[in-house]
Amino acid sequence: VKNKGDSMMDLYIKIKQLREKRGLSQQELAEMTGYSNRSAIARIENGSIDIPQSKIMAFCKALKTTPEYLMSPLEKIINIVKIPLYDHISCGTGMFVDEQPEDYIAVPDKYLKAGVEYFANTAHGDSMVGKGIKDGDVLVFEKVSHLENGQIGAFCIDNESAYCKIYRCLPNGMIMLESANDKYDPIMVDVANECFRIIGKYKFKFSVEQ
Repeated sequence: VKNKGDSMMDLYIKIKQLREKRGLSQQELAEMTGYSNRSAIARIENGSIDIPQSKIMAFCKALKTTPEYLMSPLEKIINIVKIPLYDHISCGTGMFVDEQPEDYIAVPDKYLKAGVEYFANTAHGDSMVGKGIKDGDVLVFEKVSHLENGQIGAFCIDNESAYCKIYRCLPNGMIMLESANDKYDPIMVDVANECFRIIGKYKFKFSVEQ
């Protein structure tokens, strides 16, 4: 049976593995997580100092992973899936999403369905705060082409802008994309005259809060 010390060593091993996979130096990781120099990261990776609980989210954000993965014992991690992370998706006014991913995020496969394709975007704006989605959050979507009314999804309009909104299909055939913030009016889409695509269904997020 593993004791607490063994579990902490698993954490330090995974931090080092993810840092190296990301191509980060110890100095770069130190700067990203609020430490003054690389020696702190070196000591964390060799297990000579502990990580405060308040720093866990900072490491998750820097290493693009989840607290569940970092804190789980190594033997419980069956497999890690790399999900493509694309350019910002708008939670406000709309922003183009590049076809090529800018990075990848590591997610334990136990959080994903087998045979389902996923992608991630970084939220930009505050129009979805009512659903707990904040500026800077990393949003994970399941690739789909259909949604039910009331579901949160990723949408492309006229092949130029990508939005994270609440989906509504109206009786007259119009599409209404709702925000979760009263500051923003719904986006009305006439599918007869506009190129409209459902890109994905929102599944979960990695929060920017620490």
